[in-house]
Amino acid sequence: MLSIYDDYAKIGNSEKIGNFAEIGNFAEIGDNVKIGERAKIGYYVDIGDSADIGDHVKIGNHVDIGYCAKIGNFAEINDFAEIGNGARIGNFAEIGNFAEIGDNVEIGERAKIGYNVDIGDNAIIGDKFRCEGLEVIDFFTMSNVDGTGRRIHIYVHTKGITVRAGCFKSTLDEFCNKAEDEGKHLYAVTVRAAAKAFAAEIHRQGKTGGWDK
Repeated sequence: MLSIYDDYAKIGNSEKIGNFAEIGNFAEIGDNVKIGERAKIGYYVDIGDSADIGDHVKIGNHVDIGYCAKIGNFAEINDFAEIGNGARIGNFAEIGNFAEIGDNVEIGERAKIGYNVDIGDNAIIGDKFRCEGLEVIDFFTMSNVDGTGRRIHIYVHTKGITVRAGCFKSTLDEFCNKAEDEGKHLYAVTVRAAAKAFAAEIHRQGKTGGWDK
């Protein structure tokens, strides 16, 4: 049984649409697409040819999924996210609002990618994820903390905490000290507090990023 909210959804010559799948208004589904059982696809979603959407997947509104992408069972793709061509999203993974996942990216099972995160082409995220030359345990992104609109990437890794803002990358202490020297006290305090709270939660959860193996 296929539930389509109204006649405005466009469905190509799909290879398979599972039982009780739901497809929202104005969604466009390409040719040779597989959609699993009880998958829920929101409004204005665009799914490219030959994509594979697993069982019980939840896809929010205004999401773009490239051709040949694969979304694992029980994964969740939130509003306005973009998944590149050939990308692989693992079972139970969660992709945040406005996240951009590049072509051929691989994201492992139960991984969580936060709000407005941008991951370039061909990246692999799972156990033993390396980025910026670091052995990353987990990371998140903050936006517009200083009013400039730029993103701040915070990495908790095996040797501490690293912050990237634009072209500048340094340890958390170096980053915040530089901000203080520039008279950005609130900016420094906010970034330091968020980074330390994030690191503490990672420690509480016992996350290792696979680097203990």
